[in-house]
Amino acid sequence: MHPDAFRENRNARVIRVGWGETVYWAFVPNPLSPPLTYDAALLPRLADKLFESPLVTIPRAKDYVNVTDRSAHGIVEKLVQANILQPLGSGKYGRKFIAPEIFQIIGAKERE
Repeated sequence: MHPDAFRENRNARVIRVGWGETVYWAFVPNPLSPPLTYDAALLPRLADKLFESPLVTIPRAKDYVNVTDRSAHGIVEKLVQANILQPLGSGKYGRKFIAPEIFQIIGAKERE
């Protein structure tokens, strides 16, 4: 990426990050995306569903709690921040999340 190509761009800018041998350029959209929002009352509803299936995707979370994609993403991210969910893989789209502690409890119950 050549930073001069973005000098006159109103929709984004390129900033220099780092120093020394670790300098690189980062593309920053303008305006920034709005922060993710969610209804905190929906967190327990999704958490309860994790006991039925500890593996969840954003579309599945959306269906479980009957919200928009954006709200489902906010709820899932909040559960990731609380260490209840962990992302599986590193892809940006079609990501899956797992509740490892719930998965272990369910697995232990099935072995009994």
